[in-house]
Amino acid sequence: MKQLVLLTVFLLGGLSAARSQDYINSTQANAEAALKKKYPAKSGNSQVIVSRDSIRVQWKESAGGNTEYICAFDDKGLCLSETIITRRDSCLSGYLQQVLNKKKFEWKKINENQYVSRFADNLMIELSADAAHPSFSVLRVDWTRQLYDLLMKE
Repeated sequence: MKQLVLLTVFLLGGLSAARSQDYINSTQANAEAALKKKYPAKSGNSQVIVSRDSIRVQWKESAGGNTEYICAFDDKGLCLSETIITRRDSCLSGYLQQVLNKKKFEWKKINENQYVSRFADNLMIELSADAAHPSFSVLRVDWTRQLYDLLMKE
């Protein structure tokens, strides 16, 4: 149930220079240290909020919009998803393209709202269908070879 609630929150939900899949499988302590270094509190344009099972980074875009980046962690303290939430489709497209440009993951589009990495990386991108809250999530997925092959046939 907890994972369903987190997934729902993330699907409603964004990123700037913090690029998705940088922290998948990282510990919360490592991700927190890296994000606090990248987004220092004294800058005034960004804020890092840490809770027991997530880290949220919020910042103001140069064009005036707000963007949010969320790392969610499992019970072992490992990052299981990264979500980017923005208020503009144009910004979201740029962030998504940054992720898709990481060729080592060999992203393949399987439908209008999902991309799948190569089997060994166990990653999926899900785009929100909610136009009012443009967002996407990179998720760690524990799929079997059979399920992966089935996804790739669609």
